[in-house]
Amino acid sequence: MGEDGVLSVRRRSILPVKPDRSTDWKLPVKRGFLIMPFSGDLEWVREEIVAAGLRAGVDFERADDIFTPGVILDQILKAIDDADAIVAVCTGKNPNVFFELGYAIQRHSPILVAEDTDDLPFDIRHLRTELYGRAEPGGHKKTLQARLVKAITAALEEKPVPRGFRLASAPKPKLVARIDGRLERTGKGHRLTLTNAGTAELRDVDVAIPEEAQSFHLFAADLPIGVLRPGEQVRIPASVVMGGGPSIFDVTVKGVTPEGEHVDFPVKISL
Repeated sequence: MGEDGVLSVRRRSILPVKPDRSTDWKLPVKRGFLIMPFSGDLEWVREEIVAAGLRAGVDFERADDIFTPGVILDQILKAIDDADAIVAVCTGKNPNVFFELGYAIQRHSPILVAEDTDDLPFDIRHLRTELYGRAEPGGHKKTLQARLVKAITAALEEKPVPRGFRLASAPKPKLVARIDGRLERTGKGHRLTLTNAGTAELRDVDVAIPEEAQSFHLFAADLPIGVLRPGEQVRIPASVVMGGGPSIFDVTVKGVTPEGEHVDFPVKISL
C-alpha cells in the first residue's frame, strides 16, 4: 500500500535485464517460456535468454513469473502450450527440466542451452543447442546472447504442430553428423575423448593433427575407429611434450556417414 492509500502491484518488467549489451530489442509480440532450474548460479543465463528474447520480439517467462491462483503444474503446462518459443536450460540435468522439456517437445522445437554436451542425454542431442562453457566463440558465454537471438528467430519461423493434431507415427529425428572432442588430463598423461553427439553413425573416424603441433601425438594403433555410433564415446591415449609448437590449436576429426559423405569437425586443443 502506497502513502496515498493506493495498492501498488509490482509487475515483472519486460525491459532487458542487461540492456547495455544491445539496444536493438523489439517490443515483445510473442510469448516464450523458459524451462530451467531455480539456481542463483544460473541467473546470468536467465538474463541472457530474456535479453535475447526481447531482441527477437519474444517475452520469456519462467514458472516463478506466474502469479495467478491455481495448480502450478497445470499452469506450467498451459504456459508451454501457449508459448511461441521454448528455451530449456539443461545444465545440471535437473529432473523437473527434463519433465517439462519432454512435454514441450510434443508441440514445439525447443532450444536447448547447456554448459557442455555432458549435460545433454543422448536422445535430445539432435535438438538445436547453444553451449556456453567452451573456449571457442561458437560455445563461449560471451556469444550466447547473440546466438540465442538467431536461434529464437529461426524457431519462430517453424510451423507449429496444430492443437489436436495427431501424428500417424512417431517423428523421426533428422540424421545429424556431429562429433565433440576434448583433451583430458589423466593421472599418468593425457587422452583425447571423442563423442558421437549426433544422430548418425560415423565410420572410419580418424584425427588429423596439424604439422606445427609437434608436441602433441596420438597413439596411431587406436585409429582409425571403424564405427562410432550415436552416443558412443572413445578415449585415445595421447602424449604431450612441452616446448614444441603452439600450445593452442585445432585438430580435425574426420569420418564418413552411412550415405558416404565425408565430414570433418574441428576440436580445440589447449595444452
